[in-house]
Order: sequence, then structure tokens, then C-alpha cells
Amino acid sequence: IEYDNIGYVDDGELIPLILQVIAAGRGDQLLLSHDMGWYDPRGFVEGCAFLPEADKAKILGGNAAKLLSSDRADSLPDRMKAIRIARTGGPDVLEYVDVPTPVAAPDQVLVRAHAIGVNMPEVLLRRGTYPWMPPLPTIPGIEMSGVIAATGADVRTLRVGQPVFVSARELPERAGCYAEYIAVPERAVYVLPEGVDLDAAAALSNYQVAYHLLGSATRGFAYESVLVPAAAGGVGSAIVQLARADGKRVIAVVRSKEKAEFALGLGAAVAFNDREDGIPRHVV
Repeated sequence: IEYDNIGYVDDGELIPLILQVIAAGRGDQLLLSHDMGWYDPRGFVEGCAFLPEADKAKILGGNAAKLLSSDRADSLPDRMKAIRIARTGGPDVLEYVDVPTPVAAPDQVLVRAHAIGVNMPEVLLRRGTYPWMPPLPTIPGIEMSGVIAATGADVRTLRVGQPVFVSARELPERAGCYAEYIAVPERAVYVLPEGVDLDAAAALSNYQVAYHLLGSATRGFAYESVLVPAAAGGVGSAIVQLARADGKRVIAVVRSKEKAEFALGLGAAVAFNDREDGIPRHVV
């Protein structure tokens, strides 16, 4: 139901209509568009203070029983796969484990993973040298793209099925994304456009870092060219693309012919292997 709040439907007519739709088990979410966001059906009914408890139970019974506040929680698996570490060290400390699927708290959403970023921070965490080490044992992983699989009872702006991006930089601990599901606060997810490439979206953090390196980190310094080490990597390739889009001349430093071709394809003016050819000749 979409309610535009422009006067042709008042609350006295709207609320009974919504309750009828819920009782019929129609629709998985309610959209009240006058700046109120998305509502889960159970939360809407339970929020109707004027309704006796018996009437609330009747409305939410029968066909509407499937409309839970943690929407579709009944269809979620009890357990999930994840990567976990209990001690720091080499790759052998990574454990592929079966753990309980997290449950969204009232102010959280449960995100089902589509693509998970693999980054240097996870390597540092595994080695025990990450500046933001979480307590062990932990599930590593700082970025994930996916879709909302369930919503907590107090969630008002997000709905099941929305594509989202999760960055652990927005979470109390910079970890948790090496899993099939992650429960995160409603405020911590970035909603993505419908139809977005979720594989590409998992790399968004690289562009966040690149943007700040090219923009805020330069503190207004005017420049025309950019030297990019590790230009075929995650952050490096993002710097190449953003700098080229801003009209800068990009000099890419790589470690193989294939990576040089990749950087050139992204828009670099020059790409060279610094193990075979010195940097000064291309820069000075």
C-alpha cells in the first residue's frame, strides 16, 4: 500500500484498509511513503494501540501468520557456513566452520551474502597485526554485498529483498563478513540501486579509500598526474579509474605484463613493471 499523504486518504480510512490487507496475508511489507519508510506487517499491527490484543491476534493469525516482524525468518537456515580464526598465524589458522545463523535484533537487519571482499586487512587480522583487531575467536571480513534476508521489529527504513553493501568500518568490530549471513544495525548498511552488479558492489570500499586519497588527503593541493603503486590491486585500480575520470594523467606501477595491460585498460597513460624498469625514468 502506498500512502502519499496528500489528503485524499485520511488515517481513519487508511488504517482499517491496511489491517484488512494484513489479515488477508497480502504483501510482505508495507510502504508508508510520507517519510515513514518501510514497516513490517506485525510491527504495524502491534503498534495500533487502539486495538485489543485479541483483535491483534486475529488479524495476525491464519493467512497472515507468515508475515513476521523479522520478515521471512521462518525460511532462514538455523546454521550457516563461515570462516573463523581462533588464533593468529598463517593461512592454516582459517577454519571453515558451521555456526548458528545470527538473528536480527530489533534494530538490525540480517544480510544474506552475495559477494565478499578479500583484502589486505583480513591478512593483517589473520597475522595479528591489524590496528583494529577484534577479540578472538572471530569471523574476519570487512566488506560484503548481498540482500536483506530479515528485518528486526524496530526497523523502519529497510525491507527484505533490498540489495545492500555492508562495510565493517561501520560496525563496532571490523570483522564478520566472511559468512553466509551477517546481522548489522539498520543505520550501518548502504542501500544499493535495484539491479546493481552485486559482484562489483563488494569492492565499493576500495573506491571510498581511493576517493579520500585523491581528494581529502591532498588538502586542496592542485596536481595533474598521479603515480599509483600496485595499480592492479583493489585500491590501486580504483585510484586509476577515479583519477582518470577527473582528468589526471595516471602512471601505473605493477609487477607483471598482464597487470600492466589491465591498468592501461582502466585508463592509465603509462604502466610499467618497477622490477624491470626504474620508476624515475617514467616520472622525472
